[in-house]
Amino acid sequence: MFVTLLGGFLGSGKTTILVKLAKAANNSGLRVAIIVNEAGEVGIDGERISVEGYEVVEIAQGCICCSLAGTLRDTLIDINREFEPDLFILEPTGLALPDQVDEIIRLSRIGPDDVVKVGVVDAYRFGLLLKKKRSFIEKQLSSSDVLIINKCDLVDDSVIQEARVNLSQISPGTEIFATSALTGEGLDDVIKGILP
Repeated sequence: MFVTLLGGFLGSGKTTILVKLAKAANNSGLRVAIIVNEAGEVGIDGERISVEGYEVVEIAQGCICCSLAGTLRDTLIDINREFEPDLFILEPTGLALPDQVDEIIRLSRIGPDDVVKVGVVDAYRFGLLLKKKRSFIEKQLSSSDVLIINKCDLVDDSVIQEARVNLSQISPGTEIFATSALTGEGLDDVIKGILP
């Protein structure tokens, strides 16, 4: 059993990537379980994914790496026991730190063979976010196994190249993909790199 953890700041396009990843996994015969963490009271992402035809467990009104750690652990154990998925896809709130979520996953003792931490950034806003929240963004992305520069359809090549340079400094040696989840550009390579 594998876990894909989609981290990244609010609005980076994690949910769109999640839906396409889930479809690809499902098409290749994998049983997929999706867990979405919404910090607010209204679960927009969970509703959107459910409309796409996937059952979603939504953990709301808190952060799964902080106040809801026990809830996440229990949810993982329950889903694993009842559904026995081949792949869990987790999308924590955009304010979560993937390392903390990874630790909770491992403490759940559901026995993941592998946890792949995917960091997603919005090409259009990434430079501004680095200026305003550099310390947090670095903590959020530094341990990523895969990095995605998303929304590349909104910017020119120089902005993408600048994002690559910054990400290479934040997480040296990590593979970086440039994509547009909206148009699908570059997503096939990402999906091949993430799916078990």
